[in-house]
Amino acid sequence: ALGRRRDPEALRLLHDGLTDSDPGVRQEVLRSIGAVAKRLTDRGQRTARDEASIWLNKAAAQGSPSEQLAARSSMLLLGDEGQRGPLLGVLKTGDEPTRRQVVEQVDRDREVLAAALGDSTPGVRRLAARKLAALGATSVVGQAASGLILTYTRTLRPGEFVRIGEYEGTVTELGMFTTRIRTGLGE
Repeated sequence: ALGRRRDPEALRLLHDGLTDSDPGVRQEVLRSIGAVAKRLTDRGQRTARDEASIWLNKAAAQGSPSEQLAARSSMLLLGDEGQRGPLLGVLKTGDEPTRRQVVEQVDRDREVLAAALGDSTPGVRRLAARKLAALGATSVVGQAASGLILTYTRTLRPGEFVRIGEYEGTVTELGMFTTRIRTGLGE
Protein backbone atom coordinates (compact mmCIF):
# COMPACT_ATOMS: atom_id res chain seq x y z
CA ALA A 1 0.00 0.00 0.00
CA LEU A 2 2.87 2.38 0.74
CA GLY A 3 4.20 1.84 -2.78
CA ARG A 4 1.08 3.47 -4.22
CA ARG A 5 1.28 6.63 -2.13
CA ARG A 6 2.63 9.92 -3.42
CA ASP A 7 4.01 11.64 -0.36
CA PRO A 8 7.51 11.96 1.10
CA GLU A 9 6.42 10.28 4.34
CA ALA A 10 5.69 7.06 2.43
CA LEU A 11 9.25 7.10 1.12
CA ARG A 12 10.65 7.38 4.64
CA LEU A 13 8.40 4.59 5.91
CA LEU A 14 9.52 2.38 3.03
CA HIS A 15 13.14 3.05 3.95
CA ASP A 16 12.47 1.41 7.32
CA GLY A 17 11.41 -1.74 5.45
CA LEU A 18 14.93 -2.19 4.08
CA THR A 19 15.95 -3.62 7.45
CA ASP A 20 13.26 -6.34 7.42
CA SER A 21 14.59 -9.88 7.95
CA ASP A 22 12.57 -11.28 5.00
CA PRO A 23 14.43 -10.89 1.67
CA GLY A 24 11.13 -10.92 -0.25
CA VAL A 25 9.91 -7.95 1.76
CA ARG A 26 13.17 -6.10 1.12
CA GLN A 27 12.82 -6.71 -2.64
CA GLU A 28 9.28 -5.38 -2.65
CA VAL A 29 10.38 -2.37 -0.59
CA LEU A 30 13.13 -1.61 -3.14
CA ARG A 31 10.63 -1.71 -6.00
CA SER A 32 8.19 0.46 -4.04
CA ILE A 33 10.90 2.99 -3.20
CA GLY A 34 11.54 3.38 -6.93
CA ALA A 35 7.84 3.75 -7.73
CA VAL A 36 7.14 6.31 -4.98
CA ALA A 37 10.30 8.31 -5.74
CA LYS A 38 9.35 8.37 -9.44
CA ARG A 39 5.87 9.72 -8.65
CA LEU A 40 7.29 12.34 -6.30
CA THR A 41 9.97 13.35 -8.83
CA ASP A 42 7.35 13.65 -11.57
CA ARG A 43 5.49 16.04 -9.26
CA GLY A 44 8.59 18.23 -8.93
CA GLN A 45 10.04 16.89 -5.68
CA ARG A 46 13.60 16.25 -6.91
CA THR A 47 14.96 15.52 -3.45
CA ALA A 48 12.91 12.30 -3.42
CA ARG A 49 14.99 10.88 -6.28
CA ASP A 50 18.25 11.88 -4.57
CA GLU A 51 17.22 10.34 -1.26
CA ALA A 52 15.96 7.13 -2.88
CA SER A 53 19.09 6.86 -5.03
CA ILE A 54 21.30 6.73 -1.94
CA TRP A 55 19.30 3.80 -0.53
CA LEU A 56 19.05 2.03 -3.88
CA ASN A 57 22.78 2.39 -4.59
CA LYS A 58 23.58 0.82 -1.23
CA ALA A 59 21.27 -2.12 -1.96
CA ALA A 60 22.77 -2.52 -5.46
CA ALA A 61 26.23 -2.72 -3.93
CA GLN A 62 25.56 -4.76 -0.79
CA GLY A 63 22.26 -6.61 -1.17
CA SER A 64 21.55 -10.15 -2.27
CA PRO A 65 21.52 -10.75 -6.05
CA SER A 66 17.71 -10.41 -6.10
CA GLU A 67 17.87 -7.20 -4.11
CA GLN A 68 20.56 -5.87 -6.45
CA LEU A 69 18.25 -6.48 -9.43
CA ALA A 70 15.33 -4.77 -7.68
CA ALA A 71 17.53 -1.79 -6.76
CA ARG A 72 18.98 -1.49 -10.29
CA SER A 73 15.56 -1.66 -11.95
CA SER A 74 14.28 1.03 -9.57
CA MET A 75 17.28 3.23 -10.31
CA LEU A 76 16.67 2.78 -14.05
CA LEU A 77 13.04 3.82 -13.49
CA LEU A 78 14.37 6.96 -11.80
CA GLY A 79 16.45 7.79 -14.85
CA ASP A 80 19.84 6.26 -14.00
CA GLU A 81 20.76 5.04 -17.49
CA GLY A 82 23.94 3.46 -16.09
CA GLN A 83 21.84 0.62 -14.68
CA ARG A 84 20.79 -0.61 -18.13
CA GLY A 85 24.20 -2.23 -18.82
CA PRO A 86 24.25 -4.41 -15.70
CA LEU A 87 20.63 -5.46 -16.30
CA LEU A 88 21.42 -6.36 -19.92
CA GLY A 89 24.42 -8.32 -18.62
CA VAL A 90 22.17 -10.36 -16.35
CA LEU A 91 19.95 -11.14 -19.34
CA LYS A 92 23.02 -12.59 -21.11
CA THR A 93 24.62 -14.50 -18.23
CA GLY A 94 21.98 -15.10 -15.56
CA ASP A 95 20.00 -18.26 -15.00
CA GLU A 96 16.37 -18.46 -16.19
CA PRO A 97 14.71 -17.37 -12.90
CA THR A 98 17.05 -14.39 -12.67
CA ARG A 99 16.43 -13.37 -16.29
CA ARG A 100 12.68 -13.64 -15.65
CA GLN A 101 13.09 -11.43 -12.58
CA VAL A 102 14.81 -8.75 -14.68
CA VAL A 103 11.92 -8.74 -17.17
CA GLU A 104 9.31 -8.70 -14.39
CA GLN A 105 10.93 -5.72 -12.70
CA VAL A 106 11.77 -3.60 -15.73
CA ASP A 107 8.44 -2.25 -16.85
CA ARG A 108 9.20 0.71 -19.06
CA ASP A 109 12.63 0.18 -20.58
CA ARG A 110 12.17 -0.85 -24.21
CA GLU A 111 15.86 -1.68 -24.71
CA VAL A 112 16.01 -4.20 -21.86
CA LEU A 113 12.66 -5.72 -22.82
CA ALA A 114 13.67 -5.96 -26.48
CA ALA A 115 16.90 -7.74 -25.48
CA ALA A 116 14.82 -10.25 -23.52
CA LEU A 117 12.97 -11.16 -26.72
CA GLY A 118 16.13 -13.04 -27.74
CA ASP A 119 16.13 -15.17 -24.58
CA SER A 120 16.51 -18.93 -24.93
CA THR A 121 13.51 -19.56 -22.67
CA PRO A 122 10.03 -19.19 -24.20
CA GLY A 123 8.53 -18.01 -20.89
CA VAL A 124 10.97 -15.10 -20.63
CA ARG A 125 10.40 -14.18 -24.30
CA ARG A 126 6.59 -14.22 -23.85
CA LEU A 127 6.78 -12.04 -20.74
CA ALA A 128 9.00 -9.53 -22.53
CA ALA A 129 6.67 -9.52 -25.55
CA ARG A 130 3.62 -8.86 -23.34
CA LYS A 131 5.35 -5.97 -21.60
CA LEU A 132 6.49 -4.46 -24.90
CA ALA A 133 2.98 -4.82 -26.30
CA ALA A 134 1.58 -3.04 -23.26
CA LEU A 135 4.06 -0.20 -23.77
CA GLY A 136 3.15 0.07 -27.43
CA ALA A 137 -0.59 -0.18 -26.88
CA THR A 138 -0.82 3.40 -25.72
CA SER A 139 0.69 4.76 -28.92
CA VAL A 140 -1.42 2.42 -31.08
CA VAL A 141 -4.60 3.58 -29.35
CA GLY A 142 -3.56 7.20 -29.86
CA GLN A 143 -2.86 6.62 -33.55
CA ALA A 144 -6.20 4.86 -34.01
CA ALA A 145 -8.03 7.70 -32.29
CA SER A 146 -6.28 10.25 -34.52
CA GLY A 147 -7.24 8.28 -37.61
CA LEU A 148 -10.87 8.06 -36.53
CA ILE A 149 -11.00 11.78 -35.78
CA LEU A 150 -9.60 12.63 -39.23
CA THR A 151 -12.03 10.24 -40.89
CA TYR A 152 -15.24 11.15 -39.06
CA THR A 153 -14.73 14.89 -38.71
CA ARG A 154 -13.96 14.96 -42.43
CA THR A 155 -10.95 17.19 -41.81
CA LEU A 156 -9.33 15.55 -44.82
CA ARG A 157 -11.03 14.00 -47.86
CA PRO A 158 -9.62 11.89 -50.69
CA GLY A 159 -8.78 14.11 -53.65
CA GLU A 160 -8.00 17.12 -51.47
CA PHE A 161 -4.63 18.87 -51.83
CA VAL A 162 -2.75 19.08 -48.48
CA ARG A 163 0.56 20.16 -47.02
CA ILE A 164 1.78 18.03 -44.09
CA GLY A 165 5.13 19.08 -42.71
CA GLU A 166 7.57 19.14 -45.63
CA TYR A 167 5.28 17.08 -47.88
CA GLU A 168 2.46 18.25 -50.10
CA GLY A 169 0.20 16.37 -52.41
CA THR A 170 -3.26 14.93 -52.97
CA VAL A 171 -4.90 12.69 -50.35
CA THR A 172 -5.43 9.27 -51.94
CA GLU A 173 -6.46 7.20 -48.93
CA LEU A 174 -7.61 7.82 -45.37
CA GLY A 175 -7.42 5.00 -42.82
CA MET A 176 -7.43 4.48 -39.10
CA PHE A 177 -3.63 4.24 -38.94
CA THR A 178 -2.46 5.86 -42.17
CA THR A 179 -3.19 8.75 -44.51
CA ARG A 180 -1.65 8.38 -47.97
CA ILE A 181 -0.85 11.33 -50.19
CA ARG A 182 0.48 11.39 -53.74
CA THR A 183 3.07 14.09 -54.28
CA GLY A 184 3.47 16.08 -57.48
CA LEU A 185 6.27 13.68 -58.43
CA GLY A 186 3.86 10.73 -58.25
CA GLU A 187 5.37 9.33 -55.04
